[in-house]
Amino acid sequence: MSRSNTPRTSPPMRVTRGCLLLLGLALIAGGGYAATFGSTPSGGSTDGRSRASTRWTTGTALAQRLNTPVGVTLGGSPLREGLYRFGRTQAVAVLLDRRIDPGQELDVTLNQVPLRQALHRIADAGDMGLAQLGPLFYFGPPPAAARLRTLAALKRDEVRGLPREPARRLAQSRSFRWDDLATPRDLLGTLAREGRFDLEGLDQVPHDLWAGADLPPLPLIDRLTLIAAQFDLTPSMSPDGTTLRLEPLPSEVAVVRRYPGGPEPEATAARLAQYAPDAEIRVSGGGVFVKGSIEEHEQISASRRPPRAKPDSPADDDLRHTRIERFAVEHQPVGPVLQAIASQLGLELSIDQAAVQRAGVSLEQRISIQGEGGSVDELLEEVCRAAGLAFRRKGRVVEIRPRE
Repeated sequence: MSRSNTPRTSPPMRVTRGCLLLLGLALIAGGGYAATFGSTPSGGSTDGRSRASTRWTTGTALAQRLNTPVGVTLGGSPLREGLYRFGRTQAVAVLLDRRIDPGQELDVTLNQVPLRQALHRIADAGDMGLAQLGPLFYFGPPPAAARLRTLAALKRDEVRGLPREPARRLAQSRSFRWDDLATPRDLLGTLAREGRFDLEGLDQVPHDLWAGADLPPLPLIDRLTLIAAQFDLTPSMSPDGTTLRLEPLPSEVAVVRRYPGGPEPEATAARLAQYAPDAEIRVSGGGVFVKGSIEEHEQISASRRPPRAKPDSPADDDLRHTRIERFAVEHQPVGPVLQAIASQLGLELSIDQAAVQRAGVSLEQRISIQGEGGSVDELLEEVCRAAGLAFRRKGRVVEIRPRE
């Protein structure tokens, strides 16, 4: 896609009112919107049989399903066979790490427990850790599971700093499946060809034969991370995005985020420490820098999220039932991003320019975010939080102000 400084007209967006979703919102360089629908499969089947990729549950449907009571009986069959069968029955994607004995038998019987709890109970029964990476549930050694989401977030942050085209390819979500007896070296080679980059360090991956698997749509960098992490390796891109090298996992896996310090940064730092007691927190330049796991950052973000106003009109009720299937903002000024969202969704945007300037926030600062399966308010919150802003929505009027 060529670069252009000329604003483009956004393509029409299909919206389903009153029940389901706003399809594929993806902000791209140049200020326009492009719709992304579905994914492109790659590889073979989950279990050596030739068949289409499973339609895994994702987005808000997955969030709802995880709260649905289920009955579980695992016993009399190898772990991998029983776990993958359970995943297919629930339409929830699972992946078993190569370091977990696939032939062990678990004796698990659960009656009418929420699906999320059932997954954790299965992991506990096998002395495994469990991590949710997007729509995928990963079962692996507890230390590996504990750091997986933070490692994935760290890799995504690195991708955002690459040149536009390789960053776009690495952020693109696709499903990925392979047959029994696939080798991880071949899988990594397939992903390297998809990303159009050279692959180095493959000699660190021992020869291994894997059982078939079927992954839901995940960004290319997440798929690389999932495979490399099973050998205590991590994908590292060259600055120009042309070469990926497999490197040993660092001794510390942590993500650094900056939060606005407000008028009293030290007091803000103390408040954030209550939500992330194990994180490293420091104050610098009026901001609060937090170094910790992605789960700790999520706790902090949740504590800073403004309460949502109660819907007070039919129009507002429509927005409550509008879902964003997928969105991505790549290094774009936050002001035009907000204006584009308002235009697409028929919102009236009111920005307190004076307060924003007094807080030292520029509407020209560039942000990069991505997500899926969220509401309109969740999209606005992600955009505002990335720029140190906050919002309040009443019906279709959205007020933008500095984040306190």
